[in-house]
Amino acid sequence: MSISKIDKSLYFEYFLSKAIEHSKQYDFENNDFSILKSQKLLFLLTVANIDNGGSQYLINNVFDNFVAMPYGPVEIDLYNETKSNSLNFFSITSSKLIMKCNSISFSNLDTYILNEIDKSIQLLIEKNPLIFILKANVLVEITHLFQSWRLKYEEARLNGSFKENMPKNLIINDNKYYRLNQFELI
Repeated sequence: MSISKIDKSLYFEYFLSKAIEHSKQYDFENNDFSILKSQKLLFLLTVANIDNGGSQYLINNVFDNFVAMPYGPVEIDLYNETKSNSLNFFSITSSKLIMKCNSISFSNLDTYILNEIDKSIQLLIEKNPLIFILKANVLVEITHLFQSWRLKYEEARLNGSFKENMPKNLIINDNKYYRLNQFELI
């Protein structure tokens, strides 16, 4: 059961609000939550809970439409919403995130899904505590380690395209990466 695009956007914005909140714990004032960075973080969030046999709820029901594009996996529905400035609370540009209003509320959203997102955020932080303050280009390199992206992007290029759908089962069964080198913090 996939959710509506409107709800998907709200869950994405909930995730972004939590990611920004976490990055502020590091006195990180440079708001570089660009479209690119937001998309890479969303992909990593979605796969974090799948790791080690965890829940597949987010990829199967919420953030469920990833495509391989030149800079890594992209949730295409949310990418299009972001590019058309159709999000409710945020406007995301090629360099930063801008609040559209003074207050935001997610009280009408399904608490099960919010808990799944919160759980995935915590797992993502456990896997790389600095994940939310990494630069977009580093996140791109991390997502390029995923075989599911490599296979589907190569297929796109062979077909003369720059994007190709990434089947959920390919993402689910892929090795997961959260840093460039397993022995480094970032």
